[in-house]
Amino acid sequence: MSWHDGANGGDGFYGGARETRNIDRKVYYGWDTTWAMTRAMQPQACIFSDAGWDVRWIGNEKGMAGETCWATYTPHGNDDSERPVPGDTRYKEGITGHRDGKFWMPGECDVALRPGWFYHTDQDLQVKSVADLKKIYFSSVGRGQCLDLGLSPDTRGRLHQNDVDTLAAFGKWLREAFDDNLAVKAKIAASNVRGNNMSAFGVAHLTDSNRYSYWATDDGVLSADIVLRWKKVQTFNYITLRENIKLGHRIDSVAVDIMENGNWKQIAEVTSIGALRIVPLNNYYSTKMLRIRILKSAAEPCLSDIGVYFSEE
Repeated sequence: MSWHDGANGGDGFYGGARETRNIDRKVYYGWDTTWAMTRAMQPQACIFSDAGWDVRWIGNEKGMAGETCWATYTPHGNDDSERPVPGDTRYKEGITGHRDGKFWMPGECDVALRPGWFYHTDQDLQVKSVADLKKIYFSSVGRGQCLDLGLSPDTRGRLHQNDVDTLAAFGKWLREAFDDNLAVKAKIAASNVRGNNMSAFGVAHLTDSNRYSYWATDDGVLSADIVLRWKKVQTFNYITLRENIKLGHRIDSVAVDIMENGNWKQIAEVTSIGALRIVPLNNYYSTKMLRIRILKSAAEPCLSDIGVYFSEE
C-alpha cells in the first residue's frame, strides 16, 4: 500500500521549520512523478488517497461507508477536474462512490480505536467498545469496503491492555458469529439458472465457500428469486450476500423475506452488494423458508455466496 494523506500544506515540521505554509497542492508534491515511482518499484502496490488511484478514502474518519456504496468511483476536484490530487477533491462523494464511476476504486474506511490516532493516557478509558466495533464493521466490511482500524501503541511501544481486551473480545465475537452458515443445511432453488446449467451456474455455488464460483441467470434476466427451505425451523439475525466481484457490481437492490403463517413477509431490503454485504436484521427471525429477491440488476446477477447466521448479541 502506498498511502497519501490529503491533509497537506498546513501546519507541519517541514524538515524542522514547524511553520504554516500555503501551497498549491496540485503541483507542490509532483504527484505524477510520485505515483510513477510507486508503479516502477512496486507495480502491485495499491495507491491510496482521497483521489485514488487504486483505493479511495471513504470520506470520513468514522470507518463508515454509505448505506449504498459502490466500488466504482470518479474522483472530482474542487475545480471539477476528473484527475484531482490528494487534498483537493470533493471527498464526501467517496462515501457512496458512483454507480457509473469510471474507475474501480474501492473505499478504505479509516477509524481510530481511541478518540484520536495517537496514544494519550487520559484516553485509556475511552477505547471503543465491542458494540462500537460491530457497528463499524457492518458499515465498512459489511458494505463491501475495507476497514482500516487505527491502533495507538503506548509509551512502551505496546498496546494498552484495554485496547487488547476490546480487540480480543471483538475477534472472538466475529469468529463465532459467522462460523455456522445455516444456508448450507437448506435446500435451495432459484427462479432461473443460466442455460439451465446446474454444474456451471447452479445454486450449489451459493454455499460452496468459493467466492468466484457463482449462480447466474439467463441473458436479459435482471431480477430473480432464490428460496431456501429447511426441514426444521431456523433462527437467525444476519444475512450475508456476495457477488463474484471479478464480474463487477451488478446487483442494485435485494429484498429478504421469510415465510410466516403461510405468507411471505419482507424483513429487510438493501442496495449495493459487491464484494460482501452483511445484513444485520432488526430482530431474531425464525422460519423454515427464506427468500432472497433480486429486485434490480444492471446486468445478469452473478451471486457467489449466501449466508444465514445466528449470533447472540
